[in-house]
Amino acid sequence: MNGQLIKNETIVVDKQDRILIITLNRPEKSNAINNSMHEDFQGFFAYINNLIESNSLGSIIIKSNGKNFCAGQDLSERKTNIEKNNLNLEQSIQKNYIPLINFIRNAKVPIISCVQGVAAGAGLSLALCTDLIILSKDATLDFAFTRVGLCPDTAMSWHLPKLVGPSVALGLTLTAEKLNAIDAMKIGIAWKVFDPTKLEIKTIEIAQKIASGPNIANYLTKKLIWESFENSLEKQLQLEKLSIGICGKSADYRNAILSFANKKAPVFYGK
Repeated sequence: MNGQLIKNETIVVDKQDRILIITLNRPEKSNAINNSMHEDFQGFFAYINNLIESNSLGSIIIKSNGKNFCAGQDLSERKTNIEKNNLNLEQSIQKNYIPLINFIRNAKVPIISCVQGVAAGAGLSLALCTDLIILSKDATLDFAFTRVGLCPDTAMSWHLPKLVGPSVALGLTLTAEKLNAIDAMKIGIAWKVFDPTKLEIKTIEIAQKIASGPNIANYLTKKLIWESFENSLEKQLQLEKLSIGICGKSADYRNAILSFANKKAPVFYGK
């Protein structure tokens, strides 16, 4: 099934062949994350996981409508909470952000963020959680937390040091740095940077290339890379061994070997 699958108040979900495209849709608020967006996100986690398990997806793109990717948490809601004396940031993180991060990290297909304009605070953290970050040349990554009296959240403190190292991560966050796209790619945050007019097309091309590959091997590659930060060398070697064993039993691997032997390009079916 292709076309629009879900349209909620703040998020639109489309399917294009084996690519799922999740679009943040509050352009009038620079796609700032509010309670409705959290509810919309959590409302389709199970649905997307079912699509993955049914072998209908090979990759996911997270993008946004409008000029900016995501301005972070909607501070107007926080202002209302403060005025009503019912602000509980710990509860908000536990209820809203942790399920979102766990969904992205545990998804059995690679997830790509397609970032234009400003990605700030929790919006930037959201992009950092994805497996590949593709930036528009006009993108600005705004490490805004300390500017409003907060420390990083939404797993920024976990992802950022792994991408750039602790010293650079501290520099970016303590000074609430605003980083342009080229510098972000130079220090290892972004994988590709494209002209704004080509950003979405190029991101879809990358997603299609991944989605047409071997699903099992792609998922295990994602898992191996992220878990390597926590593992000893010996544990990582054992995990590689087990993962290779799983790949070796897949129909995609057997098909690829036979195709190469016959000098043909392999076609993968995600099995």
